[in-house]
Amino acid sequence: MKASASKSTSRAVPMPRWAVWTMGGALALSLCGNAYALGRQRIAPTTTGVSVGSSVGHSLTAGKTSGKRTAPPTVSNITAGAAFNWNTTVRTLNDHSTTLARGSKGTIVELMASWCLFCGYTDKYALPTISKTPGVAVDVIDVYPATGIANPGPENPPFSGKDGRVVTADTAQMATTMQQYKKDYGGMPGMNLYVAPSATRALWKPRSIPILIWINKAGIVTKVSVGGLLPNQAQSLMQSALGVHA
Repeated sequence: MKASASKSTSRAVPMPRWAVWTMGGALALSLCGNAYALGRQRIAPTTTGVSVGSSVGHSLTAGKTSGKRTAPPTVSNITAGAAFNWNTTVRTLNDHSTTLARGSKGTIVELMASWCLFCGYTDKYALPTISKTPGVAVDVIDVYPATGIANPGPENPPFSGKDGRVVTADTAQMATTMQQYKKDYGGMPGMNLYVAPSATRALWKPRSIPILIWINKAGIVTKVSVGGLLPNQAQSLMQSALGVHA
């Protein structure tokens, strides 16, 4: 007598629809959280003389991540240890050709964009703590060909503002936008505002914003800092890079 073989006929039990929705929602939240963390991550700099600010700012070469951009380690053609080229041409806010102001004790050059919240925070809260230092010039230069004005947000929590709406613009439109930017930011006393024409942007090749270039009284770039700054960081950098106290 042959033994009959028994067949196992198990079927997959379909997952309830509410469970699928729950898992999908959890996954979406996880992905959004990871994207936000990546967008706000700090840079690991590899360029000599480059230091990192409180936040990463915006990259001009990488794709967007949750509205923020991660920056590459080589931030521009301006490097620490080199003499700064004072003959580089910029435009005033009246759209006239000029060169940057230079301080007798040192100069701070910020490469920024009017629409960038990290730049806005730095201009609203950090640079005013050092912009009136005797003998130190603070030059703020819009290097991104677009209009739009950032909301810098409150001083605390830092960098909680919003980027402005980015609309492509020519140099004259950039200058007009920076005139309004200056008004919106309380006049920015002690700071010299400019716009970079296309030839200067091509020469400097900024790869992220904001970039702050710290130049000593001899005209040598002593440090290049990347990303938005807190007020105490601006004061500390001026002391370490220029040897000047606020």
